[in-house]
Amino acid sequence: MNGEFKSRLVEKIARTSEDTSFRYERPEGLFYQAGQYFHVNFAGGDGMMRKHFSFSSSPTEPFVEMTTKMTGSPFKTALDALPIGQEVTLEAPYGEFTFREGVSKYAFLSGGIGITPIRSMAKYATDEELDLDLVLLYGNRRIERIPFKDDLDRLSERNPRFRVFHVLGEPPPGWDGYTGLVRGEIVTSEVGKDSDFLFYICGPPGMVAAMRKVLSEEMEVAADRIVVEDFTGY
Repeated sequence: MNGEFKSRLVEKIARTSEDTSFRYERPEGLFYQAGQYFHVNFAGGDGMMRKHFSFSSSPTEPFVEMTTKMTGSPFKTALDALPIGQEVTLEAPYGEFTFREGVSKYAFLSGGIGITPIRSMAKYATDEELDLDLVLLYGNRRIERIPFKDDLDRLSERNPRFRVFHVLGEPPPGWDGYTGLVRGEIVTSEVGKDSDFLFYICGPPGMVAAMRKVLSEEMEVAADRIVVEDFTGY
């Protein structure tokens, strides 16, 4: 059940040169599922500011975290200017980009900052030792621009059932992973056409549309096996 919760900003963490995590005190009584989102409200700029973000934290962690690309928009500028200790209001939880009852295999197709709800889900599944098979195909331009790269790699080391495949548009010398864009042949290679997998797509609208087309037209994946979260507005 969602509600409003008073909280405070406790930490800012640079994930890449463009992406920053904002951590808040976790209010008593705020419960959510991995993969959901919340609204953050605070006084800044010319008045009250409000925007929704996925939880990049897991329900197993003692804080609430969101992670965003710092675009220089009025909202992001006001957010970046918040001092540690600033009071905010969180409205939560919302969303159905979550694990499903009776489903044990998940393929995540993501790009850029679209990783946030997936990081939440992977962290939760690993901490709780859930009986799940998780595959992540994650597209970014350059290796230094991958939000949560070290975190994702550590999770995959802890959890052999969480397999991570990075796909780089501009790979460094000696890169032996996938290059270009997340595409059908990569999905087929790492996931196959196993009808037990549920596909979760999260990223910029263009990437989401392209991957949905690949799954439905090239791989003939049924619509009820595709779950989508669009990251609009950034």
